Amino acid sequence: MTKESLENDIKIIYDRFYHEAGINPNTGVPKGVDKRFIGMPYLGTQYAIAKKHILYVGLDQGKDEPVHTFNSKREIISPTAKGYKMIRSRNTFNPHFYGIYAMTMRLLYKEYGWTELWNKFSEDDTRTACEAISRNHKVLPVDLIDYIAFTNAHKFVTIDRINRSGSQDRQWNDKIQRKYELHLLEQEIKVLKPDIVIFQGVDFKKIVSFLDIDNSIKTIVMWHPSCHDKYHRSIGYINLVAKELDMVSAGSKITQIQ
Repeated sequence: MTKESLENDIKIIYDRFYHEAGINPNTGVPKGVDKRFIGMPYLGTQYAIAKKHILYVGLDQGKDEPVHTFNSKREIISPTAKGYKMIRSRNTFNPHFYGIYAMTMRLLYKEYGWTELWNKFSEDDTRTACEAISRNHKVLPVDLIDYIAFTNAHKFVTIDRINRSGSQDRQWNDKIQRKYELHLLEQEIKVLKPDIVIFQGVDFKKIVSFLDIDNSIKTIVMWHPSCHDKYHRSIGYINLVAKELDMVSAGSKITQIQ
């Protein structure tokens, strides 16, 4: 597994989807539809060599953006792709990726010898991920997000949508659309070969039962990291999810929505 081979394999399944769905590869828009395909998923530059392969799955992109290439997706998400030398005290991530950063730190700290750092980071588990990152930003690994992959279950966004908090793109308009998008998600998972798949958003509890996922992969459904409830954005909740993952056997699909 290399970054280049993963990119090539994902491009193959995406090109096939473009053809089947009649999508204009330049605009991302299928003929006669007011939605745009969002383009390539986020593939961290170090995902292929990570000591634990973690794939996050969100519900939808939320905001209309140009069709993403692998590089353009990295440029809006990865601090290293933006040229940062360290995590900033604020505005390094959007609320979603603050949660992803903290969750990734919790899942990888043992593999990378960050136990002391994690203990300091999580000393007050009532803090939100954003608060914990802001307090410890100078000592946190700037390249952590480079070790994960991220995609969305809903592959289309309403053209000119600017409000990420809306829900109009978090539902399937018909069973055919759901069938093709879920199949593409299944193919992404097969290509990326993750050890863990984390579905972010409680609505996924209605979706995971439809997915054909290899039994060797651990899966979990958690609250979305940018939900309004502070507890579900907290380090305490991240610890709870991670402990559930530690206990569950591979192939068991569980729903974590406390």
